[in-house]
Amino acid sequence: MKAGQARALPLPPGGYDVINRGISNGRVIGQVTTEDEFSGYVWDRDGRPRAVPRGDDVLDINRNGRIVGRTDDESWREFGVWQVTTLESTLSYTTGRGIEPQVSSDDGTIAGSSWSMNGGRPQPTVWRCR
Repeated sequence: MKAGQARALPLPPGGYDVINRGISNGRVIGQVTTEDEFSGYVWDRDGRPRAVPRGDDVLDINRNGRIVGRTDDESWREFGVWQVTTLESTLSYTTGRGIEPQVSSDDGTIAGSSWSMNGGRPQPTVWRCR
């Protein structure tokens, strides 16, 4: 960082560890661990942490604040798409297909992989958000 300065971002109350997952346009996302759980958080441009509701494993954020990650669904087969801290939609496994969205693109698409539940190999997959 040329002539830059580091600024520590505060953990939310009860948080003691964080795994940073992404940064874009002044926002940072990460997994915060507390005594009894881990949850997704976004640090907005003001530097304050905000919980990502139902976001158990946030994975990526784009320049507009669209976040993709795994929800708190116990099956671990549901993924969410958030606009900063608002859950906009969910994507789930179907009877015959598994999914794993991982990247939130600046053009409004979500990229990851999907596979046939009958032993299919993972293949690149793109979901369009409208």
